[in-house]
Amino acid sequence: MNYLYDMKTIAKISVRFFLNKNVKPFHIPLLGDSDFYPLYVQVTFRRKNTQFRSLYQRQYLNIEEALNQDRNNLNYEKNIIQQVVEFEVKTKGERFKLIGLKDRYKNYTTEVGFSVKKYLRITLLASLEQSNSKYWMIMDPTSNWEVPIRLYYNASLKLINNFETFLPTNFKKDINTAEEFIRWSEKKKVSPLLIQWLNGSLKVEYKTFLQKKGNSKSLINEKLDLITKTVEFSEENELV
Repeated sequence: MNYLYDMKTIAKISVRFFLNKNVKPFHIPLLGDSDFYPLYVQVTFRRKNTQFRSLYQRQYLNIEEALNQDRNNLNYEKNIIQQVVEFEVKTKGERFKLIGLKDRYKNYTTEVGFSVKKYLRITLLASLEQSNSKYWMIMDPTSNWEVPIRLYYNASLKLINNFETFLPTNFKKDINTAEEFIRWSEKKKVSPLLIQWLNGSLKVEYKTFLQKKGNSKSLINEKLDLITKTVEFSEENELV
């Protein structure tokens, strides 16, 4: 789905930031006894509303401080919330409800790069389990995310006989595709989020990047399909 703003829907989405003073205040010793409160968001749509904590896990003395110090970040978050609500309205129609948006929002704002890494690691782990090798537990790629997936993959090939037979077709190619996407995403000022791939905006942007690099149409489709698969995997396992 190519993403286009539906201005009629966006006009009905109200996003308001506020400090949640119903929770215990946070104190900074160097600043005396001043009370600092976490930043929350209230989303209103079709006369219904819900509240949840802002992506920016910070505390403020007053709302004016938040709006002045982090105006760009809050404008960005407002835009993301609008994209989330609009996407859900488009995909769910009358079934859309603000109830539960708090948890879904957390998942929609997962970084695509993380979803790609998670998909590959879980896929490799499943192959290790299927091999019934004595090495599979110590080779668990989800045990240490600091170790690159390629190292786990190469080590598994060396330690486990015929390990290729337990792997999905083109798994090595998938690793290359994933690493290319992650390098691209890490160069962006703001990490790409799940919602931006789901609504099509990020997919279009990445497709343009691949075209400029001279990738063939079929190769571009293969690469986009892999990222979509990882995003859908994350969506199926996380979003409700």
